[in-house]
Amino acid sequence: MFQTASVVGAVRRTIESTYTDLMTVSVMTDIKDDVFDDKCEQIIVENEPCRISYKTDSTASRASSGDGAANVEQTVELFCRPELDIPPGCKISVVRNGVRCDYCRSGEPSRYDTHQEVSLALFKRWA
Repeated sequence: MFQTASVVGAVRRTIESTYTDLMTVSVMTDIKDDVFDDKCEQIIVENEPCRISYKTDSTASRASSGDGAANVEQTVELFCRPELDIPPGCKISVVRNGVRCDYCRSGEPSRYDTHQEVSLALFKRWA
């Protein structure tokens, strides 16, 4: 079905109205001078509205068979503007309700006319 620009704009405004979180995206860059080669964290996106969505999948099969505790897995999805470039290996700091959590991009973004969805994992350290 063909979508007009006005329909896409209306849907986009609706999705963006749910963005209650703020993100900052950082990359590690090389700094070279005459004496030192070093690395520095550089912010490429700052205080950008976004939305984090959590999905918890608990598997109770191990617990019911007596093999141990239930397996609980949480997937984290980031929703943001489609124009943003969130490169692999970056650190994404998200503030929700005054609490900051650091993530990294764990999958290729799914880009749509109205938004993009990025799978995240907890940030442990720079690679």
